Amino acid sequence: MNQRANTRMRRLSTLIAFGLLLMAGSAIGQSPTNLTFKETRQLFQWADMFKPLKDIDQTTKSAEVWDTDDADELLGWAVLKTLPFEGSEFSLLIGVKKEGAISKVIVGGLDDIPGDFLAQFEGRKLSDSFEIAKTSEDVVYLPRKVRPIRDRVQISEEIAKGVEETLSLLSTSLKMSESVN
Repeated sequence: MNQRANTRMRRLSTLIAFGLLLMAGSAIGQSPTNLTFKETRQLFQWADMFKPLKDIDQTTKSAEVWDTDDADELLGWAVLKTLPFEGSEFSLLIGVKKEGAISKVIVGGLDDIPGDFLAQFEGRKLSDSFEIAKTSEDVVYLPRKVRPIRDRVQISEEIAKGVEETLSLLSTSLKMSESVN
């Protein structure tokens, strides 16, 4: 190859590498992937239909979840939120019953999040405490606080804060859509 061809190849390689870096960098902080029917079934086992709603914000997607077997019945909402953590991201998939209580929380992108930690959110509403317990008395007295994951208080706090923030965003979004209709 002559020198001119080598120069062109190096420029092309540099452009390709730069483009790949831009694509990888822009993925952080982007909106989560769209909710799927499979994800909504993880939250509501009786669901047989879901209707995506307008994005709540850049990192939060939501959908109505329905059971249409006998009569059209709204079961609740599925919300998928992406959150930053230690230079990376994790996702919260949250089911909220039509009465406003959490049906289930699933965490993606983090290893070793115990099910018993996530189960503490089930049944909680936006008006409940999402504060992480600091002492043993915090889990005995009302309002009951969330027991942290052993030796992982920071991620416990991030998850609890994310769940509470996501419920608040969903509540605000639903109120705004009601006032428009």
